[in-house]
Amino acid sequence: YERLRIDSNGIKFNGDTAAANGLDDYEEGTFTPNIQDATSGGNSHGNSGVREGKYTKIGNTVTVMMNCRSLSNSGLNGSHQLFVTNLPFRQSGVERAVTWAQVQYFNNVSNTEFGMHFQINANETIMRFHKMKDNQGANPAVTFNHWMYSNGYYGFATTFTYITDQ
Repeated sequence: YERLRIDSNGIKFNGDTAAANGLDDYEEGTFTPNIQDATSGGNSHGNSGVREGKYTKIGNTVTVMMNCRSLSNSGLNGSHQLFVTNLPFRQSGVERAVTWAQVQYFNNVSNTEFGMHFQINANETIMRFHKMKDNQGANPAVTFNHWMYSNGYYGFATTFTYITDQ
C-alpha cells in the first residue's frame, strides 16, 4: 500500500495519482501590514506602534496572523475607512472573504453597532474594515472617526485563512 508519492506534481498521499491533488507549494514568512485611508493612493499610516504579520501558505491555502497596536491616526483622514494592504497573496476563493477582529481603543460605536470585521474581496490583497449595524442592510464601513479612541491610538488583531490562486 503506497502511503506517499512524490512526482513532478508534488506530494500525494494514500496512492492518489491525480495531478490536481498534488501538494506542490509550502511557504511561510512575515510581512508588514500597511494601513491606509484609501485602497490606493490616499494617506498611509506612519510608523508608530507595532504592525506585524505572519503567514503560512500550504498549496493554495493561506493562513495569516496580524497584530497591530498602539497605532496613531496621524496623517489619516478621519472620515475615510480603514484599509489594510500588503497581504502576502491575493484572495481568490470566493467573491469576498470575512474575518472578525479583536479591536482596541475604539470610540463612537453605539450599542446597535457590532461585529467589527475585515472584508477581503476576490483578486485583492486589501482588507476593508466594516461593522454590522442593527436595521441596516449593508455592512457600513468603519471610518477613523468611529474607530479612534480619544487619546488617538487604536489597534486590532486577527487570524484568518483564505484561498489564493498565486
